[in-house]
Amino acid sequence: MRGNKLFNILDYYAGIPLIFAIGLVKHLHSIPKPQKPQTILITKLSALGDTVLLIPALRELKKAFPSSKINFIVTSINKEIAQKCPYVDNVIEFKVSRAVKNPLYLLNFILQLRKLNPDVAIDADQWLRVSAILSFLSGAKKLIGFNTQAQHKHFLFTHTVPHIKKRHEIECFLDLIRQLDIKATDNSLEYWINTDEDKQAIDILKSFGVQENDKYLVIHPEVPLHREQKQWPEEKFAELIEKLADTKKIKILITGTTPNNSLKNRLKNMDYQKLTRVVFMPKLSIGVYASVLKHSKLLLCNNTGIMHLACALNIPVIGLHGSISTEKWGPVGQKSITIKADIDCSPCIYLGFEYNCNENKCMNSINTSEVLNNINSILK
Repeated sequence: MRGNKLFNILDYYAGIPLIFAIGLVKHLHSIPKPQKPQTILITKLSALGDTVLLIPALRELKKAFPSSKINFIVTSINKEIAQKCPYVDNVIEFKVSRAVKNPLYLLNFILQLRKLNPDVAIDADQWLRVSAILSFLSGAKKLIGFNTQAQHKHFLFTHTVPHIKKRHEIECFLDLIRQLDIKATDNSLEYWINTDEDKQAIDILKSFGVQENDKYLVIHPEVPLHREQKQWPEEKFAELIEKLADTKKIKILITGTTPNNSLKNRLKNMDYQKLTRVVFMPKLSIGVYASVLKHSKLLLCNNTGIMHLACALNIPVIGLHGSISTEKWGPVGQKSITIKADIDCSPCIYLGFEYNCNENKCMNSINTSEVLNNINSILK
């Protein structure tokens, strides 16, 4: 979502004035008295990791109101996760590119939301204005969302929750549903893998020379588009892989959504026998990827949605952090290890787009030996 430049421009320059204008009308209406909702609308337009972190709130919401119908507005980014979530009754895809190009699509989408007649609308996006506008235009009487610093979207809500920088995002999402007088004490993550995805994962692994009894770890060097400041340098990943292949008789799976030819070139001079332990995996669906992760010994990655997915699967995770706050976005669970930069300017990111440097000093400061020692501590 953050990579769609035109959408982001419209969201900011059209979204903020619209929110102020609509907000003036909204304040003419009284806030409804609390009642048990029959229909609930939740909006989360991005991203993969955020949607995984939202699962505890969805679970607690369904537990509190089991007979309520929970409708979930998503995009292609997080649709697959939403469709598998047992706490959601109806998934509605908002097609961003069509909404930008075709006003009629947007109008029909809003009419579709109004037909749902939701009692409550919860906007779980932290900064997008369009999600607040969609929530408001759904016709819900009770509107819940974040009051996020300098984002101005809270003017549309009847109930606001402060988006706190030093509070983990799981708890921030739970704070949203606590506005409905839900205690919400269970913050554990979960994810669901079906038998077909398990079978696909086994078949794909075999096709790449990884047998069912082979031990393997997963390294995911990739970061989302335009998020290079979150990435541990490629040369350090290559150095680490070579050292692992030198000392460990374990398969090393390299994953990503695009072919990592640059990393392949860095490793091409490795000893052939050691190189056979390194497997570059193709792009996988989220479900099949989750199955591959579930059977691995550990995941090493930057701070990405894949890190949160691995935490939901309860496997050992090593997350590398520089610009991103570990308090807010770090991996959770007893099997997770956080390695973070020890420099004064780290962390510098709050919502994911406030990069103030191009030097990547923080991620460069994480040394290979520290990462290797943590991997060895898990594999011993």
